[in-house]
Amino acid sequence: AIAEDSQIAFRYFHYTPDRSNPKSYSKDGKQHIVSPYALLWNNGNYYLYAYDGKKFRYYRVDRMERISFPLLQKREGKELFKEKDITHQKAKVFDMYGGTEYTVRIRFRNELADAVVDQFGKDVGMFPYDDEHFLIQVPVEISPPFFAWIATFGRRVKILEPVEVADKMRDFLQRAMDMYKNDG
Repeated sequence: AIAEDSQIAFRYFHYTPDRSNPKSYSKDGKQHIVSPYALLWNNGNYYLYAYDGKKFRYYRVDRMERISFPLLQKREGKELFKEKDITHQKAKVFDMYGGTEYTVRIRFRNELADAVVDQFGKDVGMFPYDDEHFLIQVPVEISPPFFAWIATFGRRVKILEPVEVADKMRDFLQRAMDMYKNDG
């Protein structure tokens, strides 16, 4: 479909814990019709990066069913896709969860430089903060997996700006802590 500049259709599902009905289909099981632009590999899964008529979205390929042959309709979103740098797009999206994009300033301990390069690429600017820390300023689509990634490093990482994102991180951590309060 990408090579033929055509749209495709498929049904998309999420797993449920219900053994009698283990799949829940989005759009009530109706087909998604999208304009595919790329396949991406992330954390052991392939994702289709496609335009759905409103915005670009990620679809896990193993959750797509009844994938059509290329449709007669030509792909939409070509001009929007030209504006995207797919390599940088992948760096700012965590586990393929899209969200509102912010330019975020984050302080890391020096020993975390490898983790920063692994996530954001070799060209990420790392600027000295003090003898033990460096700063980065990167575009990030804010989502729970982003906050979980930050939390992985504990006190060795701190979101500095924007304050709104730091507040969202605090809320994320508070909600997680509330889950583990002793309910007596």
